[in-house]
Amino acid sequence: MVEVRRVGSALGAEVLGVDCAKATPALVDEIRAALAEHQVVFFRGQDMTHEQFVEFGRNFAELNVHEALPNLGGELEVTQVLDSKGSLARLGGRSLPWHADSTFLEAPPGGAMLLAVELPPVGGDTLFSSMYAAHDTLSGPMQELLAGLTAAHYFRDRTVDRAYHPVVAVHPVTGRRALFVNDTHTSRIVELSPAESDAILDLVYAHNARPEIQIRWSWQRGDLAFWDNRAVQHFAVGDYTDRRVMHRLSLAGPRPVGPSGEPGAPVRVLEPVAAT
Repeated sequence: MVEVRRVGSALGAEVLGVDCAKATPALVDEIRAALAEHQVVFFRGQDMTHEQFVEFGRNFAELNVHEALPNLGGELEVTQVLDSKGSLARLGGRSLPWHADSTFLEAPPGGAMLLAVELPPVGGDTLFSSMYAAHDTLSGPMQELLAGLTAAHYFRDRTVDRAYHPVVAVHPVTGRRALFVNDTHTSRIVELSPAESDAILDLVYAHNARPEIQIRWSWQRGDLAFWDNRAVQHFAVGDYTDRRVMHRLSLAGPRPVGPSGEPGAPVRVLEPVAAT
């Protein structure tokens, strides 16, 4: 039995005394259980090679390669998040809005891992917000309204729909409902007029970012964060100018399914948006 210590009331736990590079099947099962309960789990002091990082990730799912972040070479699925004056992870010097990763895909990642490699002297924390708690703290009428809606998701170009997903997704493991729209990749709610869609999305985005459903993680070198992309959104605080390097894994997941038991309609992309 590993020791799991909660770090927030709505989500988050630290898994203590674990060497992720030597994960056994029993340990993997315990981590799965901790992730299902706490939505994001953290491990301190993980000094792993790329190969060990990949092997750890493959214990949980097939790995994807991110469309926008650079691969570190070879067949490895490890990508690098480099954030400094020549930022790849920030846009125009500002932090990305709250988001779940790659929801513009028909089957977005089921989870993600981030390993702290190089950190600035101060700053660079990451916030995580529970989309279970976001859903559950809405009023009953609002939950009922959102449960029947579908959202379009995009990648870089708001005029090109890349995927349609239920606004409320049912988690395939826990069966819990989570809000599944985000300010980075969601362009509109397809059943509503533009004005109605904008009003509802602005309300939901503000609701998703409330402090009482968040935790804030202050990184140390060797920290590993593992979060459930179907239940959690995150926000990297851009309060630093020194170099910050994180290595990242993206875990494959199924298409999101709504309360009706149906996924969003598939979208045919005629010309994929090129990464730069």
